[in-house]
Amino acid sequence: MKKANEMASKSPLTGRFETHMHAKEWVIQTPDGQIYKCRNLKNWLREHEDMLDGTVRQAWMA
Repeated sequence: MKKANEMASKSPLTGRFETHMHAKEWVIQTPDGQIYKCRNLKNWLREHEDMLDGTVRQAWMA
């Protein structure tokens, strides 16, 4: 089971990647008007944590 979990986290269909099987496409506009297009919002939030007012979890749950 441990090995299966390790492999799942590295798979492009199930890991923290834009290609995650449940990922959706998003268009995000910042208050200053800059536009970002991404696939997999949670992954984008992790990569741009410095732009958030709070934590990734707070942004994800909002």
